[in-house]
Amino acid sequence: MAKRYDGMANDKDDLTIGPVRRFARCPKCNELIDAASTSCRYCGSPLTAQELERAAALQTKLTEAKSKANNRAAMVAAIKSLVVVVLIYSLWFLLRFFRGYGRAPRSR
Repeated sequence: MAKRYDGMANDKDDLTIGPVRRFARCPKCNELIDAASTSCRYCGSPLTAQELERAAALQTKLTEAKSKANNRAAMVAAIKSLVVVVLIYSLWFLLRFFRGYGRAPRSR
């Protein structure tokens, strides 16, 4: 995703309204911090831009992988639910059909 000079999202497919914030894990204490910070707010250690860029890239990669896995799991659950609903409806329809199949037609 490209960033403009003001930090706003520039991609037309992206629904981000505000500034794009990146997060990174502190290399010293492994806590999640803002990638724009100069020191860790938990352990207070000074951070270089290279450390933060590497950590932010890794965190983005991990977040995207987790998001894809969650989306895949949700899709599988939706398909399973749809199959179960179709099977239940099919069984209900077959049961009604075969229960009434051997009977003589009703007279008016």
